[in-house]
Amino acid sequence: MLRKAIVAGSFYSGDAANLKQQIGGWISSLLSPVDKPVLGIISPHAGYVYSGKCAAYGFQRISHLAIDSFIIIHPSHRANSFGFSVSPFTSYQTPLG
Repeated sequence: MLRKAIVAGSFYSGDAANLKQQIGGWISSLLSPVDKPVLGIISPHAGYVYSGKCAAYGFQRISHLAIDSFIIIHPSHRANSFGFSVSPFTSYQTPLG
């Protein structure tokens, strides 16, 4: 099941070329990936104007690794949501594909 990109254009650019340029700018300003074992990264999920460079740093540090799965754990933004839930989505839509 596909999760639509419902915040494209508000939390991040909805235009693929603009988004690619923005992310590329953050990544090109960063250090090389680490050669040490990485068990995971913690990445912010706010709008890219606030958290993009920090998120790019985490993902760039593992970009050379052969990773086939991600586990995404996040808080609920719904007031009456407590406990845990499992998302039914198997893929996520983005302006980049």
